[in-house]
Amino acid sequence: MLVEIVCEKFKQKRIIFKEGLNVILGDNNATNSIGKSSFLLVIDFVFGGNTYNTTTDIISHVGNHTICFCFSFNSKKYYFKRDTAEAATVHVCDNEYNITKDITTGEFQEFLKDSYNINIEDLSWRQLVGLYMRIYGKPNLKETEPLFNKGTQQSKDVQNLLKTFDKFEECSSQFKIKEEASNKFSAFQKAQSYKIIDPIKNKTEIKQLDRKLIELQSQSDNLMSELETNTIDLTSEQLQAIADLKSQLNNIQITKSRRIVRLNKLKKDVSNIVDEFNVDKANILRFFPNIDIREIEKINTFHKQLTTILSSEIKDEIEKGIKQVQELESVEKELLEKIKDVIKTTEPQKLSLNRFVQLQNEINSLIRGKDVYNLRNKYKEEKANATKLYEEILQDSLTEVQQLLNNEINRRNDDVFNGTVKSPLITLRPKSYKYSCSDDNGTGSNYKNLILFDLSVLSLTCLPTLIHDTVLFKNIAVDVLEKLILQYNSFASKQIFISFDNLSNFSERTSEVLRDSKILELTPGGNELYGFSWNKKM
Repeated sequence: MLVEIVCEKFKQKRIIFKEGLNVILGDNNATNSIGKSSFLLVIDFVFGGNTYNTTTDIISHVGNHTICFCFSFNSKKYYFKRDTAEAATVHVCDNEYNITKDITTGEFQEFLKDSYNINIEDLSWRQLVGLYMRIYGKPNLKETEPLFNKGTQQSKDVQNLLKTFDKFEECSSQFKIKEEASNKFSAFQKAQSYKIIDPIKNKTEIKQLDRKLIELQSQSDNLMSELETNTIDLTSEQLQAIADLKSQLNNIQITKSRRIVRLNKLKKDVSNIVDEFNVDKANILRFFPNIDIREIEKINTFHKQLTTILSSEIKDEIEKGIKQVQELESVEKELLEKIKDVIKTTEPQKLSLNRFVQLQNEINSLIRGKDVYNLRNKYKEEKANATKLYEEILQDSLTEVQQLLNNEINRRNDDVFNGTVKSPLITLRPKSYKYSCSDDNGTGSNYKNLILFDLSVLSLTCLPTLIHDTVLFKNIAVDVLEKLILQYNSFASKQIFISFDNLSNFSERTSEVLRDSKILELTPGGNELYGFSWNKKM
């Protein structure tokens, strides 16, 4: 937990924190520009955020300064300080804040993630906590979009929510397959756009290609017949040589066709190899509670090793097959040249043979075009199938999280309204989400819904802390807000930081909770966070 913050620029140099609710209290006039939001940004800063050090009005009026802070984990205290001018570095200190070494902000964030025992793969510390630090000046205050994260799509926001609930791991392997299929198809399309491979894009072009292929094949067959007819003027030795060469050519072409068929099958086989099985541990244990999961994982590991070896062997065979086809094509070309050399008695025969070779090259080019089109369709289908399967698996996890969240939100909403007011609902989809109460979309209700959402996530997940600024409370009715304060105060083992003012409007019970939880009180006239307010005329 966060133990203290020390800064020489503050009017109150040292602020001590506690577990549970920590309140920054303003005055009864709800005076602005006294430092409530600024201090919440300081807390965000010591949790690894970067909004405080980039807030220009603070830096321009206060100047660059150092924030010292201490965390406690397992009864051991850790001391750090961080400068606004060098925010990418965190100084590790002794208990008197003397620097012992420097680490990066990223390393410090990893330290916090490990220290809070956050063991969720592919979810960074700031992805976990940053969203729930809702402070004026940050972009995450959209009351109807609790997952809004500037610069990301809703699909990514939904994915991060799943990770926060530690429900994404079972989707991650299929997600990687989906991404690989998508990248493969994108690379193929880019190669077509740069004319690296022939860009045949639709069925119309394929039909035109098929018609052209039939036409060229017919011309080739006719020309071959003509060449065979014209050989009557050749000597018996030439005829025998041509017959031998044609026999060799036929054998080579048959062998090449078989090699190509075999090569295509190998390519398909290697693309379908699965690296590892997805082990549904939850369902296995549900039906076979006494089974040893480690044995199944050993089998999965053996399967992965086996498929790696198999994949390597197939790839070696593919490379060998490609070389064989290239060698056969080279021999085929040599045989055609030899036939051409034998038939050299007349110019018309030479022209016919040249045209035959040209036709064969054109036919081969068209066949390659069809192969490219079929390969594109294959990659496109693989992408669609992988995406569909991922979204099906993802939706199962989303439905589970959706139900957990809605149940908890509803429970908390009933606590606020004694079961008389409809609860907001969140609907989660792979690419989008919606959070609202269909019969009440007032500003105050929406901010209340946002608070209920955050408190529900805090209670259901490993999220260790959250920050709520006064801007969330401004439009909420007093009686509703009093119930929410009690909910904030119910988290004894997690730290919550809120700024609050207008204490005189609330009941004695609520006022007592807020006073008992106060860690800093700010008022105008010299008791602002920095001892002055820069919005006053000098």
